[in-house]
Amino acid sequence: MSMPPPLQTRTWKFSAQSSNQSLSPSSVSFRTCSRFSVLLTLFCLSASWVFGQTATTNVSSNVVTVTCVSPAVPASPVSNVNGVVTVVCQIPTPVVALPAVNITASSSTIAAGERVTLNYTAAGTSVTRAIYSTGTQSSSVQVPSGSITLTPETTAVYTISATNSAGSASKSVTVTVTPAAPVVTAPVITSFTATPASVVAGGNSALSWTVTGTSPAITLNGATATSPTTKTPSETTTYTLQASNSSGTVSKAVTVTVTPAPVSGVALTACQDITASGTYYLANDVSSAGTCFGIDANNITLNLNGHTITYGTGGGNSPTPAIEGHDSWWTGSPNYTGSSYVGTAHSGLEVYGGNIVQSTNSATFSDVFAFGQGTFSSAPYIHDITATFQNTGAQFYNSAYLPTGAKIENNTIYDNVTNIQQPGQGYLSARAQFNGEVIYISGQENNPVTSGDTI
Repeated sequence: MSMPPPLQTRTWKFSAQSSNQSLSPSSVSFRTCSRFSVLLTLFCLSASWVFGQTATTNVSSNVVTVTCVSPAVPASPVSNVNGVVTVVCQIPTPVVALPAVNITASSSTIAAGERVTLNYTAAGTSVTRAIYSTGTQSSSVQVPSGSITLTPETTAVYTISATNSAGSASKSVTVTVTPAAPVVTAPVITSFTATPASVVAGGNSALSWTVTGTSPAITLNGATATSPTTKTPSETTTYTLQASNSSGTVSKAVTVTVTPAPVSGVALTACQDITASGTYYLANDVSSAGTCFGIDANNITLNLNGHTITYGTGGGNSPTPAIEGHDSWWTGSPNYTGSSYVGTAHSGLEVYGGNIVQSTNSATFSDVFAFGQGTFSSAPYIHDITATFQNTGAQFYNSAYLPTGAKIENNTIYDNVTNIQQPGQGYLSARAQFNGEVIYISGQENNPVTSGDTI
């Protein structure tokens, strides 16, 4: 009978690197097996080993699995000296990363005076402090995160930084500060006056005002104006002052009352032949079937006083000017015969200040003003008249044989004449006789020449 092979002896030793480390499991069970007969009967006994001790046992075969408690790991290589196998658990040296930092702004662009919030993080191994910097100053802030609310006046770069054993890390954010929009104060008209508030026609009124607010645009009745300004209204007028800017528009009005100027002279209420020197004025609108006024005296001033003369309403074949002055009527062509307005004095005449309208029934060649066939020491002065005429051959002013020196100025003339020919007259003949001219002044036969005409 053969003998079983000798028992194998294997010693296992388990240890920790330091007293605060341990192995798992805390003990290992061994199976010790021996052969006792030729029948190769395998007889196994159980034993146990507690960490920190050295255990020796006779085994034919065994397997031991050792696990180190995290974060410890078995040291490598495992030592095996003189049959003693040693397993050491140790904590690896940790790999330290740079701090993780970040910084963001609630808004990257703000207006001056607005607030912005900066949110930051500064985390990582052994990070105990973070530095917040604006470029000109810095301070410590809490970790691992936090927020800072600011009201910056200018554009700035904000930086968060942190340091550990691996080094330093930083992150920045820029907040752009734009100038705040200017505060625009709405306009207010604190005063608006007209001095005086009532004037006689031809008088002046001073308009003045005070407006507050941010650079308001000022208009007076729609036109740009500055205070004070002087107005000379011809009639009662309301002036509206307006002030506006981006914050609003306001307006205020004042009225300047115009009363008629006192009129001197003799009031005329109907068309007539004026045979006495002096000052006359129209008291109302007047009309005539033919000529309205004959001028048969020297040094007559006729103020139409804003009223209207309508002449020639009766029609007929003989021309009937609105206002005329002749020693005797011209009997050629055109023919003025039939008028009773005939005298021998017509110098020094002034007519102004109203309207003269030719009737559509008026005879052809019925001028607005007609003078001649007499001895004149001076020509008429006609101004500030609004005249409208349209019938064949009519003119605004026609004179013959008057001295120079006529003054015809500041008149508004509506010449609507479309035909300048007399009945049976050719076009060229009409032109040769100056028919159709708005103002016609002929020679000054037997009259002294005093000065040039003013038109």
